[in-house]
Amino acid sequence: MICIPIVGPTMDKALLDISSAEKFADIIELRLDLIARFELPVLLKATSLPLIVTNRTKTEGGQWKGSEQERVQVLHQAIEAGADYVDIETSTPKELLKPILDHKSQTKIILSYHNFSNTMEDLNPLYEIMCELPGDILKIVTYAQDISDNLKIFNLLKRAQKDNRKLIGLCMGENGELSRVLSPLFGGFLTFGALDTGKESAPGQILASTLKNIYRVDRPRENFKIYGVIGNPVSKSMGYLIHNRAFQEIGSPDIYVSFLVNNVEKFFNEFKDFFQGLSVTMPCKESIIPLMDTVDPTAKQIGAVNTVVKKENG
Repeated sequence: MICIPIVGPTMDKALLDISSAEKFADIIELRLDLIARFELPVLLKATSLPLIVTNRTKTEGGQWKGSEQERVQVLHQAIEAGADYVDIETSTPKELLKPILDHKSQTKIILSYHNFSNTMEDLNPLYEIMCELPGDILKIVTYAQDISDNLKIFNLLKRAQKDNRKLIGLCMGENGELSRVLSPLFGGFLTFGALDTGKESAPGQILASTLKNIYRVDRPRENFKIYGVIGNPVSKSMGYLIHNRAFQEIGSPDIYVSFLVNNVEKFFNEFKDFFQGLSVTMPCKESIIPLMDTVDPTAKQIGAVNTVVKKENG
């Protein structure tokens, strides 16, 4: 599912954005901490789509200016009003967190963890602790210092699938954009997409329209192959537009993504079983050659490679 956060800054703007979001969203998040003088009952009635009510503190990447008691009381009001989902952080004081988790209503609780500085080497202990709490959906979002941090999230999503646990698993930042595209395809409960540029609620959020119309992440698929471009920078590459459109035209489940790569050898060691083929841009065209099993004579002559193909034997 694609979730679009509504970031205000006014009630009028929020209501307008909710209406605009319906074109791309499967679910909408109300970031109450970013909407000045919000009117919760009005917001909850503004769409027929499922709604997540969120109220973040500054330490959790939000702008709530009141006390913790006041912040959590807003979430209680959302539950009483019949909100579809309420998001509450693991960092919430236990005496305030427990009543939310123990509530008896139809509202589903998203228990969330955010790390705005890095991605720990092993996410499993955190996941296991969160599984012991009575949240309906777990959310683990970290900051990617390196593209390899995405693999930690993907592996955790695979574990959650085996455990039959609903998990939102994402990486923030430029290095984490890969997770925002592929997380739903690896079993993630949802991914977040911004309604428009400048309306992101976290670093690295991709436009919802791109997630839906280009990457097609809201459409279930099986046995898909991953292709992409490697280099640094890759933000200006138009390959994702061309190749994903071509996949869509021929009815292929495959997907083409961007890999922001600083160390080519490290990338191949960690992602060698992840992709089926690559386009290569600067500065990787030359440094990639020693990593290839075979090199086309022309590429060898000019000293640069622009395409990598994985053969059936790997």
